[in-house]
Amino acid sequence: MNKLLLIKSLVFSALALTATISHADSTYVEIGGNGAAYSLNYEHFIDPDYSIRVGGGAVKLFGARHYIAPVMLNKFFSYRESSHKLETGLGVVPIFTESAEYGRYIGAGGTATIGYRYLPKDSGMTFKIAYTPFFSQHSEFNSHFGVSLGYSFA
Repeated sequence: MNKLLLIKSLVFSALALTATISHADSTYVEIGGNGAAYSLNYEHFIDPDYSIRVGGGAVKLFGARHYIAPVMLNKFFSYRESSHKLETGLGVVPIFTESAEYGRYIGAGGTATIGYRYLPKDSGMTFKIAYTPFFSQHSEFNSHFGVSLGYSFA
């Protein structure tokens, strides 16, 4: 129950922060990456160099359905405010699992991002390719890579 409370607190804190600060937003689909197989993502820029991302995806493995919801804080680095950026980030990935054999299970893991991001200065198409490792609550480490395509709007 404490894990569920922590997950809810993180998600609601991220959403409350995005509601109070006005800047650019981005939506995108990520294949692989922090959401495992795929995720649909909403990202709000706190300022031009920081963003908060909330995503969601689902994957079926070994007869169980896993719902995955990455919540990330990202930092962007660029040379002279270029649209080409180095994206870094840390976050938590709540995982809700449903299995006929084991019932429902809630878990979480940690994740990170380091990669290339094309992010236009104004509205426009975005692109990302990144290394996105996953750290499970059972001390497991999994390497993932992701590619995303989306749209950024001011």
